[in-house]
Amino acid sequence: MDTVLESACEDECGSSTLAKNTIYVSSSSHPEYTPTDIKELSKCLLHTQDQLHRLAALSNSSLPEQMKELEKEFSEKELKKIKQEVIKKTEPFIPGGVDATDLHGSYRLVLKEHKLRKSVNKDCSINDVHVTEVTKCLQSAIREMEVEYYQLQDRCRKRLDDMAEELDGVICIPPAKG
Repeated sequence: MDTVLESACEDECGSSTLAKNTIYVSSSSHPEYTPTDIKELSKCLLHTQDQLHRLAALSNSSLPEQMKELEKEFSEKELKKIKQEVIKKTEPFIPGGVDATDLHGSYRLVLKEHKLRKSVNKDCSINDVHVTEVTKCLQSAIREMEVEYYQLQDRCRKRLDDMAEELDGVICIPPAKG
């Protein structure tokens, strides 16, 4: 910032006036400045501030135009290629890697209250759960799900049969039980 102010002061005031108005600090604790020196420095400072504001406004206004020019330079294929490269390079930094929606399609995983928590003794920690308890719980859950599956399958067959009876000239042939 000092170099910007010095160069602006040199441009504005000229090198001869700057040499004349150089302030020498005396050895006393309070240097003595003349009012003309302070006025000239404040003028230079205000002029430099105005220039900086103009430059900042100019650069901010030209930024969208520069972005449009860059977009015109690159074709859509190049932009897609660049995006793919960026995704490949940033993929290791994304937690979890692939999204869960990509893994399961339109389905989502919903966890229900676990029955194993109720059956395990409250005194032991989760690390103390034995494999046999987990396998028993899983096998019983599988049996319950199979029973529910067959019940739902039978209900659907009955509904299809009822719907087929209402339609004239339509024969419904169910798939073989397997």
